[in-house]
Amino acid sequence: MNETNTEAAEYLPFPLEKLMIENLQRNLKKLESVTMKLQNDKVLLHEIRILFDAVIQEFQATKHYLTVDTDIVTSPDFESAFVKLCDGKSASLLPGEKSAVCSLVAINLPPSDLSEMSFDERILDNK
Repeated sequence: MNETNTEAAEYLPFPLEKLMIENLQRNLKKLESVTMKLQNDKVLLHEIRILFDAVIQEFQATKHYLTVDTDIVTSPDFESAFVKLCDGKSASLLPGEKSAVCSLVAINLPPSDLSEMSFDERILDNK
């Protein structure tokens, strides 16, 4: 071994460090697959929750950031209700969830009424 190789050798990882690096790479590949899925415009909201739950199971350190009731979620009731609505489970909404999404309720009028009434009339008619 020449002098250059000897100097470089001091920067090579020890066997245990090499195992730790390989494990880190495997974990990063797992997380990368999830982040790539999250960037897909065809991913459904309930699938995101499933992905987050799986990440929490695999990587406990993410629990604080990814649980349904985490402190970083501004409105856990809204998030939960939104997922249920996207899954077509509106009948299972809890009172707090209903309250959180009530502003999303659309005014449903028959098409004939829509054409005959102005926007402001439709709004006031439903009050």
